[in-house]
Amino acid sequence: MANTNPTHVVTGKVRLSYAHLTAPYKSKLADENDKAKYSVTLLIPKADTVTKAKIDAAIKAAGEKALANGKIKKGTPIDKLPTPVWDGDGYKADGYTPFGEECKGCLDLAKYCLDTLGLLDKCTFRFSQWDPNNTAKYEGTAEQWDEAQRVMGEILDDLGIQYEIGIDEAAFYGPKLDIQYKNVFGKEDTIVTIQIDMLLAQKFGMEYTDSDGQKKTPYIIHRTSLGCYERTLAYLIEEYAGALPTWMAPEQVRFLPVTDRAADYCAEKAKALEAMGFRVEVDYRNEKIGKKIREATLEKIPYMVVVGDRDMENGTVSPRHRADGDLGAMSFEDFTALLKDVVDSKAKK
Repeated sequence: MANTNPTHVVTGKVRLSYAHLTAPYKSKLADENDKAKYSVTLLIPKADTVTKAKIDAAIKAAGEKALANGKIKKGTPIDKLPTPVWDGDGYKADGYTPFGEECKGCLDLAKYCLDTLGLLDKCTFRFSQWDPNNTAKYEGTAEQWDEAQRVMGEILDDLGIQYEIGIDEAAFYGPKLDIQYKNVFGKEDTIVTIQIDMLLAQKFGMEYTDSDGQKKTPYIIHRTSLGCYERTLAYLIEEYAGALPTWMAPEQVRFLPVTDRAADYCAEKAKALEAMGFRVEVDYRNEKIGKKIREATLEKIPYMVVVGDRDMENGTVSPRHRADGDLGAMSFEDFTALLKDVVDSKAKK
C-alpha cells in the first residue's frame, strides 16, 4: 500500500463502515446498518514499517474526525469490491468501486490523455496474459487469473478497442494492458500500462468486509495516464516537430514592437495576457521587424503579435500565426478571444 520512496505521500478516498467507529461515535448513527463515506489523507511511512494495524488505526482516527466534523454522509452500503489504484506518485484507494468499473475508468483516463495530446492515433493495445501451461513464475490461482483476464477482455470488447494478445507476457502478479506508441522511426514502446495486481494487497494484509459479511482481499491496479513524463515529452516533440500546440507551448505569444515607440504598448498588452494565464514574451531588441518575425517563426512560437504606430493609434494588434501567416489587424479583445478559444479547446495548432 505504501510507496517505497519515503518522501511520497499516500492519499486515498475510503468508505468508512460502522465497524470502524468507536463507541462515542457509534451513538451518533441512527442505524447500525448505516455506512458512512468520507475522504481522508493517510500519511504512510516507507513500506517496511507499514502494518495492517497502523493502516486500520489511521482509517479509524480519520473517520472519527470526519464524523465529529459533520463531514460524513450516511446511507452508502459497502457492498462492492474495493479497487485501490496505484497512480505512480501515491496510492489511491477509491474504495468499494466495482473492479470492472475501475479498470474501465483507468483505460478511459489513459485514452483521454493520449487523445488530448494527439498521440492516440499512433497507439496500439496489447493485452498481456499469463500462460496457463507455464504457471511456475506467476502468483495467484487459475480462478483469479481467469477472472481478471475476463474482466479486462470484456472492457476492451465493450469499448470496441482492437488489441493483440500476448501469452506469457503478463507481470508475475497479474495481467496487464500495454498501450504501445509507434515513434517517428517506427519503433514501438510502451507509453502507458494498466496492471492488475493480485498479490500486493495480500502481502499487506489488506481486507474488506463484503456484503455477505465475509472477509475478502481487494485487487490493486497499477496504472499511469501519461507514462514517463520525459519519454512522453520526447514523443510530443517528435510528433509535432517542435511546433507544440498553442495550449502546450512554453511560449504562446511573442510581441514584436516595430519601433521603440511601441515597446510600452507591447509590455502593457503582454502583461494583460499574462494576467489571464497565457505565456507571453516581448522582443525588445533593436532589430528589423522581418528578422524578429523570421526568428520567432523558426523558434515555432504559435502567435507573433506585430505592433506598429498604426496599431497604437487604433488600439489594435496585428497577430501572425506560425503556420497561417498574417491574421490582419484586430482589436486586442478579439485577439484575446481567439487565443482563449484555441487554448481552451486544446486545438492542435
